[in-house]
Amino acid sequence: MSVEYEYPGGVRVTHLGRQMDQCTNRSSITLQGSRGRATLDFGHAKIGRPALPV
Repeated sequence: MSVEYEYPGGVRVTHLGRQMDQCTNRSSITLQGSRGRATLDFGHAKIGRPALPV
C-alpha cells in the first residue's frame, strides 16, 4: 500500500508499507530535502549529501 501527501510549497510526504506473512519486518524512514537526505533504519541514523534530483 502507498499514499502520498502534497503540502503547500510543493512539499511531499510518501508512505510505502506492506503487511505480508513471511516477509522481513524491516522499517526505515528516508527524509529528502533541498540540502540533503536523512535515513533512519533500525534505529540507526545516517545523514548524507548531496540531495537527489527532484
